[in-house]
Amino acid sequence: MKDLDLERLLRETFADKEKLVGKLPPATESRRPVAPVLLAAAAVLVVLGGILYGVNRGPEVEPAPAAVAPAGDDAEIWATAIAALTAKFRAQYKLDAVLVLGGTADPVTTEAATRSRAFSAAQKNRIAEVVSTRANVHVTWIEPSYATQQSCLRTRAEVSVGDVVDKGEHTEVHTRIAYNCGRQYWLTYLIERQGTTWRVIGTVGTPGGALPASGCPLKRVPITKQQGGC
Repeated sequence: MKDLDLERLLRETFADKEKLVGKLPPATESRRPVAPVLLAAAAVLVVLGGILYGVNRGPEVEPAPAAVAPAGDDAEIWATAIAALTAKFRAQYKLDAVLVLGGTADPVTTEAATRSRAFSAAQKNRIAEVVSTRANVHVTWIEPSYATQQSCLRTRAEVSVGDVVDKGEHTEVHTRIAYNCGRQYWLTYLIERQGTTWRVIGTVGTPGGALPASGCPLKRVPITKQQGGC
């Protein structure tokens, strides 16, 4: 509000009250016109208070958004599964690298795994970091066309993982490893958050394929290359 507007408002307000004072009954004319003046002042203060509040009030503050769960849990879970699976084979085969399919896939595919969903660059970086720390092996990313061929290298193994399945209190991840020029092994890990990290706390179902200890299938499966290697 401008100064001129404020002055006009005060004049109009008090002018009305002065007229009322002149019309008071004779018995009360001798009294000081305190009440009307105070009422007029109070009215002006109420008006001015509302105006100043509207002028000085800051912009509306929107409520803070609800907390969002941290991103990247899937990458941590996949990395935990890959590191655990690699640890089963690293000592005997002296693995120095795992060739990881660059996305989720069916872990029981007998030939080149078919990728169903690609990992993002951020997910790849996190998976490689966690696997390197926990399993002490280097991660190299491969595409389906390179699968199976690379597992013939003595110190290499191919690994693929399935989608993260949320079971509420824990998650499950299918995993598969191909090693020694065609032998394969697969199982489903049960993974749980413990504090700020994810840990394997068990397996679900019956593993399949061949462990390096025996080199032969744990159960008969229609995999020509695997059976031929026994």
